[in-house]
Amino acid sequence: METWTLAVLAVGLGADAFSVAVGIGLVGIRRRDAFLLGMVVALFHVFMPWLGLLAGSYLGGLVGQMARIIGTLILFFLGGLMIYHAWRQWPGATPKSPVKAAGNPDPFVPTFWGLTVLGAGVSMDALTVGFSLGTLGAALVPVILTFGIVAGAMTAAGCLIGRTVGRVVGDQAQLAGGLILIGIGIKLLIGSPG
Repeated sequence: METWTLAVLAVGLGADAFSVAVGIGLVGIRRRDAFLLGMVVALFHVFMPWLGLLAGSYLGGLVGQMARIIGTLILFFLGGLMIYHAWRQWPGATPKSPVKAAGNPDPFVPTFWGLTVLGAGVSMDALTVGFSLGTLGAALVPVILTFGIVAGAMTAAGCLIGRTVGRVVGDQAQLAGGLILIGIGIKLLIGSPG
């Protein structure tokens, strides 16, 4: 596989993760959690194409559909929670968000299961790409490592960009972040053809 083709494919696979990361960053994330999320997404972008190559299209399609639905539900929940908290902070609405009221400026708190589902959800395209890697005659290890590195870097960058923009925009960033997560959830649910 040519270098430029691999680079374009890797950036394309990292685009969903970047978009979700911007949404998360808008409402606040600690720098170390941004890098942790980036590492988790990187691992999934290495593991999913490998799994897709090994599992074959039937099993991969079944697993991919279940993970897509779970990932979508998680994104809808997170997005809805952000929108709810943003609504509670509008003038005249009381009390403030429980996250803000507790004095926590960084509402994104990574948990094992949250990171796992989020990482799997934004890596579904990488699973389907894995099905075709064998037919491309691509050297598997360098290709999937490139996918992982690019997706991880794009995720961390998205979190940090969203964090910076969120600090400038203020409380409306929660509304924007929630809408972004719900939009990505809808895109994930509809899915792209394998």
